[in-house]
Amino acid sequence: MKSGARLHSFVQKRLLWPAIQWSADQSISAKLVSSEVQFFVGQNWNHVAKAIKLPGVEDFSFAPGTSPTVAVFIPEKQGGPGSIRIYKYPKVGEVVSSRTLWKAQNVDFLWNSKASAVLVMTHTSVDRTGKSYYGQTGLQFLSTDSNLDCNISLDTEGPVHDVKWSPDGSQFVVIYGYMPARATLFDERCRKLADFGSAPRNTVRWSPCGRLVALAGFGNLNGQVDIWDVKRVRKVGSYVVDCGCSIEWSPDSQLLLTAALSPKIRVDNGFTLWKYDGTRCHHSAYPILYEAKWQPAAASLFPLRRIKSMPPGKLAAQSPTTPAKPAIYQPPSMRGQAPVVTREDTESQKPRKYRTDDKAEQKGKTVDVPVGAAPESKTALRNKQRRQRRKQKGPEQTETEQPQEGAETKQADPQKQIRAIQKKLRQIEQLKEKEAAGQQLDPSQRNKIAGADALERELAALMAFGST
Repeated sequence: MKSGARLHSFVQKRLLWPAIQWSADQSISAKLVSSEVQFFVGQNWNHVAKAIKLPGVEDFSFAPGTSPTVAVFIPEKQGGPGSIRIYKYPKVGEVVSSRTLWKAQNVDFLWNSKASAVLVMTHTSVDRTGKSYYGQTGLQFLSTDSNLDCNISLDTEGPVHDVKWSPDGSQFVVIYGYMPARATLFDERCRKLADFGSAPRNTVRWSPCGRLVALAGFGNLNGQVDIWDVKRVRKVGSYVVDCGCSIEWSPDSQLLLTAALSPKIRVDNGFTLWKYDGTRCHHSAYPILYEAKWQPAAASLFPLRRIKSMPPGKLAAQSPTTPAKPAIYQPPSMRGQAPVVTREDTESQKPRKYRTDDKAEQKGKTVDVPVGAAPESKTALRNKQRRQRRKQKGPEQTETEQPQEGAETKQADPQKQIRAIQKKLRQIEQLKEKEAAGQQLDPSQRNKIAGADALERELAALMAFGST
């Protein structure tokens, strides 16, 4: 770096980034070539010190720690399963631990800080069950101790959204399942320690002290952030971040930095500082913001502080899960300002007064009409009165209702009336057959059956009148 002189160069047919990986003490480096992982000592890249030869190997990862340990991944091929294998340098010919994988086209390696175990998050581009457009995900656990064989038990079916180890490497949190997703705390032997319930979330962030954990829902979720005290399994803070896409703890584990970043979010870019209990401390807005990070510092430089729990009443009022009254939508840039009141809003808030229609009052009838409404016409009022009379009468009476007074009446044809009544009687017989077959009838159908006798008497009278 000082002189800019080139030490070594090589051609990589398949680019895996980083092209060269280093052990924690930087004494060993490795790169992936066709069907093998090659190891080099120091800066001697012209001589391959060791090699792991595995047909189809596509990825590998160094574990942290002074003892170089590496995990390699072989994906599925031609219907056969894939696998994960762990080796310890320099004995690269001996497999320390291995696990067979199904539904794994690529993986992410998540080592704990002690290099005693690794979580392997598997991915496929296609979900063969058709339940997800984004493919399938899974989670596997491997230990560097060959005598320890543990499996992660996830109670809910669905994708794995996020998983993170605690800073000391003794615990990890998994968010999994269909929304609302569950969050569960495990120890380094995959034993369940606590369950944080279900909520719309997909992000886990441990505080540097390892005492607090933030469970958040970003992306297409509502930005809810819950802060939990892992030791007491108690929620100590909750708030909602508008348009958030990143969240980071401060080195002293007292503050969180959330940000809306471009190009993922094109509007309302900026960052906000929150205290772990949900208190908003600062906000800065920018036309375009690409990144926001804390200055790196070791957590050991800061003394441990007492974690204060919020009163249950204040936490419940602050929690975004508390149902709130419907409000007028405001864009994030205008939130916190005075709401814009429109003319329609002011009209709807005015008390509603009523008046009595003058023409109806002259006829001895009282009709409540909103102030400013046009009076009903004679035809509308007559139709309204007709509907009210029909409601008061039975269905058999409304069907044979005579024209209103004042209208021109015409002599009805007896034969037409006979055919109409016969049709109604046939319908009633069909309803009786349905009732005998056990079918439930509604009240109007039962009223039709009850009026059968009246129709038969009317039919008999019409038949007698026609015969004369």
